[in-house]
Amino acid sequence: MTLAYAWLILLGNNGPINYILVMLGLTNAPLQMVFNWTGVYVSLLHFLVPFTALTLISGFRAASKVYEDAAFTLGASVTQVLRQITLPLTVPAIISSASLTYALAVSAFVFPLLLGGGKVMMMSNMIYDQVLSTFDFPFAAAISTVFLMGTLLTMAFFIFLERFVRHLLKIGG
Repeated sequence: MTLAYAWLILLGNNGPINYILVMLGLTNAPLQMVFNWTGVYVSLLHFLVPFTALTLISGFRAASKVYEDAAFTLGASVTQVLRQITLPLTVPAIISSASLTYALAVSAFVFPLLLGGGKVMMMSNMIYDQVLSTFDFPFAAAISTVFLMGTLLTMAFFIFLERFVRHLLKIGG
């Protein structure tokens, strides 16, 4: 929550980012970066990149360097090693990273609420509004169920994809 408020200050009309843009002459007037999709994108990107990067880094570290060294010894180029050895070994980490990032992004609530200013609607915010603003509990329950089913199907797809790739590449499992 503190992170969302920090981005609200940084991206605001009188915030430091707009001040720097105007001082450098990149824009004549402050840009509207809050209460629209721009602020939501920037804050979600800042929030989600560490989860994505740390998951990917652990996957790359888990891949054995012996195979890469052997390929280099046999005369493979950097591109060949990346495409034929490193990437296949790290596909499970890439899929895991994508599924974790998806789960966090789809459940985002605070960033769209504060930085979207009620103008940016994501599913969690729509459910929140249906419950606390209009008191339409049946509709909130219906969209919650549809949202849950869509999310579960997407996560099932990620699980299927990871198992398929592992089977296809004959790694792990």
